Amino acid sequence: MLEPTARAPDPGPAHQSAIRLLCRVHELYRAGYRQVRFPSGLAPSGVHGRCSITQAGNMSDDGLRVIAPFSSGDVASCSTGSQDRSVDWPDAPGRPAKELAAL
Repeated sequence: MLEPTARAPDPGPAHQSAIRLLCRVHELYRAGYRQVRFPSGLAPSGVHGRCSITQAGNMSDDGLRVIAPFSSGDVASCSTGSQDRSVDWPDAPGRPAKELAAL
């Protein structure tokens, strides 16, 4: 007899925020922004993900780092610890990814 499979636990807020953020980047790509780059990593605590959204010309030659993360208007900083404000755009909270990509 087959055993029922265990349900995966519901993702926590940080996990849900990361999923929403990836959906936003995906929608930008689908909207035609093929030069979007998404370098990412963990916060020092290891609890939340951090990333930047920028364009290809603002990346180092190895493709791993943003060249000018703080001096350029071409970078959106993101953190899963910010919940619905995961991207530092003032009009982002509560708006679906597809709508944000069309702005």
